[in-house]
Amino acid sequence: MDEKMKKIIERLCDKIDNDKLNEEFKLNELMESIKEKDKKYPRFKLCLTSDDIEELDLIEDKLKPEIFTDNELTPLEKLLLAILWKNGDYGKEEHIIKGIKYKSDDYNNKNGKFVFWNFGRYLNDKQLPIYDQHTKRAYIYLKQCSKTKESEVYTDYIKWFEDIISDFADNEREDAAYYLDSILFLYGKKLKKNK
Repeated sequence: MDEKMKKIIERLCDKIDNDKLNEEFKLNELMESIKEKDKKYPRFKLCLTSDDIEELDLIEDKLKPEIFTDNELTPLEKLLLAILWKNGDYGKEEHIIKGIKYKSDDYNNKNGKFVFWNFGRYLNDKQLPIYDQHTKRAYIYLKQCSKTKESEVYTDYIKWFEDIISDFADNEREDAAYYLDSILFLYGKKLKKNK
C-alpha cells in the first residue's frame, strides 16, 4: 500500500474517531486487513452508466432469456453468464440496472433487493458507498444509531458517509470512499464474528 493510501486511511480513522473502532483495529492491522480483503474482493473500478445500459438488449431492465443461447458472445461474457445462471441469480441484474439508472435517492419498493440496487448506484458513481449488511452493522454500532426503519438508517448513513469523504480533495474522494467502505466492511464482519 503506498503512502498516499496510508494517509487517506489514517485521515478516515481520525474522522470516524471512535474508540470502539480503534480498540478493534490498530492502523497497521487495519491496512493489512484491507490488503487481504482486496485479494478476495479486488477494487472494482469499472463503471456502468445509464448510457451503457441503453446498449443492452433488455426486457423491463432484465436480460432477455435468449442471451443464454447466444454463441456470438465473448468467452468472458459466456463465463459470467454461466456463473449468473449456475448461482440462480438470473433476474437480479434488474435491481443493479435500476440502481445504475436511478434518478433520485428513491430506495423504496426495492422488493428486498436493496443491496443490489445500491450496488448499481455505486457502479455509476464511485463516491457512493457499497451499502450491505456489514457496512450497515458497523455504522449502527459506531454511531449508536437507534433507528429501525431501513430507509432512515440508509439516509443517515449516506449523509454521514458523504460528510466524511467531503473533506477530501476532489481527486481523493473516490479513494476515500473506497477505503471508508473497506474499513466499515471489515469492522462490520468483525462485529458479526464477535457476537
